[in-house]
Amino acid sequence: MHIVDRINSCQSFGEGHCRHQALMERLYLIYQILETEQLMRAKALCNQCGECSSHVLLASALPDTWRCSNA
Repeated sequence: MHIVDRINSCQSFGEGHCRHQALMERLYLIYQILETEQLMRAKALCNQCGECSSHVLLASALPDTWRCSNA
């Protein structure tokens, strides 16, 4: 999963409660201009948190009762 997708799916980030909110906001909005070191640090922090991955995995494991994916 791309780092921007991980951030986008993170409930803590969306609610403004991410422990690294400022860094993740810069990454989410303008990741193309971040230095490689900053990008790698942000990816590591995001992966360690696990906040978004648990929500994404849970959402993908739930049955599609609305059958939206079959539209």
